[in-house]
Amino acid sequence: MNSEFEKRMQSQSFREIPGQWRGEIMAEAAKWQSRPGSAPARHPTLRLLSDWLWPYPKAWAGLAAIWIVILAMNLADSDGRRQMANVNPPPSRAMLEALKEQQQMLARIFAPPAPIAAEPPKPSRPSRSEIRPLRRYV
Repeated sequence: MNSEFEKRMQSQSFREIPGQWRGEIMAEAAKWQSRPGSAPARHPTLRLLSDWLWPYPKAWAGLAAIWIVILAMNLADSDGRRQMANVNPPPSRAMLEALKEQQQMLARIFAPPAPIAAEPPKPSRPSRSEIRPLRRYV
């Protein structure tokens, strides 16, 4: 099977590159060859960033666009939040009284218990190791 394919390829005739194209291609190649490096010099940080982002450039561009939209919305909405925070009315008298009652109830519930009078400590008996036998002096 490969031999048939190879035979067909050998029988194909290749077209010549137009002379005008060949001259342009060779002139551009000569420009690049005369430069010190084969590729244009880039800053190392840009090269690292490009290598990191290159596998999925459309995904990274989309992610950057989403972040820009989020940032713009956040900046546009920040003034509205400040105004709404200042609009809260002061608490009413009834609310203040209810809060005071609640604090008093909590103080009663969580108050430390009254101290209980403890019995006086009983005299302790010495342990067996502290008791020494009496010696008789005769």
